[in-house]
Amino acid sequence: MVPSIHILGSQILLTVFDRGGSLSTCPFDIHRSPLEFLRILIGISASTLPALGFDASIEWTEVVLSRLITQPVGVLITEFSCLGELLVAFLDYIVAHKYALQTAGVLHRDISLINLLLAFRKTKRTNYQMFKDLLKAEAWKRLRDKLDCLTRQGILADWGYAVPVSLDTATGPTNKVVPDMPEPAAAMATDKYAPYSPPQTPTDSLAGDQESDNCVSVKKIGSASEAIQVVPVSELAMDDEIVLLMGTSNPENDLRHMINSSPLHHTGTWSWMSAQLVMAGPGQPVVHDLLHDLESFFYILVGICVLLDQPLQTKCEERLAHCFDKLFNTFEPSILKTIVIQLDLTWVLLVVNHISPYFKPIIPLLTSLRKEIILPLASDDNSGFLCKTSFNHDTIIELIITMLSNLPDDA
Repeated sequence: MVPSIHILGSQILLTVFDRGGSLSTCPFDIHRSPLEFLRILIGISASTLPALGFDASIEWTEVVLSRLITQPVGVLITEFSCLGELLVAFLDYIVAHKYALQTAGVLHRDISLINLLLAFRKTKRTNYQMFKDLLKAEAWKRLRDKLDCLTRQGILADWGYAVPVSLDTATGPTNKVVPDMPEPAAAMATDKYAPYSPPQTPTDSLAGDQESDNCVSVKKIGSASEAIQVVPVSELAMDDEIVLLMGTSNPENDLRHMINSSPLHHTGTWSWMSAQLVMAGPGQPVVHDLLHDLESFFYILVGICVLLDQPLQTKCEERLAHCFDKLFNTFEPSILKTIVIQLDLTWVLLVVNHISPYFKPIIPLLTSLRKEIILPLASDDNSGFLCKTSFNHDTIIELIITMLSNLPDDA
């Protein structure tokens, strides 16, 4: 987390940046509040380096002015050129998310608009089998011609909040279609729509002398002991903090500070966060799992459809205020988007009616995803949160591919 100060003419405001985005104070006039401005200057001047956001584990032996220059990888998904490119990019995000979970046991946990990129492909697309197995020959041929015309692919970026998850989640069942997947991951595929299990209860997968890489170094929050233990991911508790190792084999010799990266803590951006994570709080612990990330993907796709009139053309401020701003332009916890989308009346009046004609061809896809992801959300007799049906990556993959095959040739 990096705090910063902005002085813009006579206005001053404070901003805090982290991987999830930024949070700023309201600006105030320096001349009208000179004492406040003076306090800020004195506070910054007298603060220690760690308080200003510097990593205290770094030892400064000499001051060297340097600048890291990187080349942009891609552009935001909002710069898509056509509906076909938009949907294929979302297909790439879902597939990348699926493979990371199945092959590496890693959950992204920060699905947001700014983390979905478009980049030019350096090699030819190789996952055609995924499309071919789900479509009839004629539909497959039409789709193949469309795909060959697309020069960009989707890249799921910013894995800063990603964490290892339980073996049950990482090896969860998938669709029978396993395109271009490495052999270890392909061997994991079983029944079609079986649910994933979140890492809530310990398993016996690490019993005895069995070795596993699915362990992490942790330290107990609030404990007087500095001891660091290596525990299975499936046995993580709410008072565990993960210790990130920086190349050392012994956690005791690692100087890097711990971060609160337990998968038992939720992360994300409020605008796109799933309903259950938004409602999490004291007495309502939530395990951030696969379904939460997939729900965020759906919100982003809906958000794009009500944000833009067509590629590279954002709606005017007045029109955004009637839909996008109310549902997605938020910097605080809100489940309004979920409520509006779930109710048939508000789904049509406040969402579908605000989708421009350009996006009308993919309304059937949005409707199908809503049916699979949002409509099953409910509460149980104990005011707990539950999802009445199970969906997974393959549910979304099949729906997107079907939609792609039915798009008009010029879309």
